[in-house]
Formats: sequence, structure tokens, C-alpha cells
Amino acid sequence: MTIKKTNSKKIRIILEYLVFLILPFFIFLLITIKNKNAIDNDNIQNPVDNKNMIKQKKTSEENFLINQAVSLINQKKYQESIDINLKVLSMNPDNSAAYNNIGFAYGNLRKWDKGIEYCSKAIEINPNFELAKNNLNWMKKEKAK
Repeated sequence: MTIKKTNSKKIRIILEYLVFLILPFFIFLLITIKNKNAIDNDNIQNPVDNKNMIKQKKTSEENFLINQAVSLINQKKYQESIDINLKVLSMNPDNSAAYNNIGFAYGNLRKWDKGIEYCSKAIEINPNFELAKNNLNWMKKEKAK
């Protein structure tokens, strides 16, 4: 009888082990695989979301470069700022801030015609861009002197 009790106890321990340790592990594994497949399928089925993520990354990189270019303008490193803003325009030819920054930098280099050209383009892209309008007016006045 003690052998049966011992065997019964061992079987109970093994069953508890299965129920409390191994079974939850397999459930976790199945849920993880299911979620991974759902995410993979979602990425395949929703390429728009992927495009939005790429667009956000591109916009973030543009903003980083624009901030870097403004910092260079503040340091009176106008040509370096122009170079960075031209890189932004190669990424996004409709970035009005980059056009404005280039125009302002050329204005500070006393290259009025180029400055006017770039600020005008910024206003063409964004007609409500007051800073570009102010920079354009400033350069036109300076050029007329």
C-alpha cells in the first residue's frame, strides 16, 4: 500500500508540475507566436502604416537638420547652414523652412538676389509664412540701399 501511495504522490506531483509550470509556458508560447503572426500580417496588410512610419522618420530627420541649420545661422556660419538646408531640400523639395533659412543666410552674406529668390520660394510653398515675408521685405530694403 505504501508503494501505491508513493506512486500516487509522484503522479500528483508530476501533474501539478505540468499544470502549474509547463502548461502556462506553452500557453504563453502560443500567444506570443499568434501575436507575432498578427503583427507580421498587419505589416503586410497595412503598408500605409509602414509608409506613415517612414514619412515620420523622414520628417523627424528633416526637423533635426533644420534645427542644426538654425543653430549654425545663430553662430553666423551661414554657408554651413545653407549646405545643410540644401540637404533638407534634397529630401523634401517642399520644405518652406529650409527655403526661408537659405534665403536668410544668403541675406546675411549680402547676396540679396539669391536670398530674395529663396524666401520667395518659401512663401510660394507656404503663403502664410510670416517669417519668410519679413525676411523677404528686409532683403528687398537692403538691396535697394
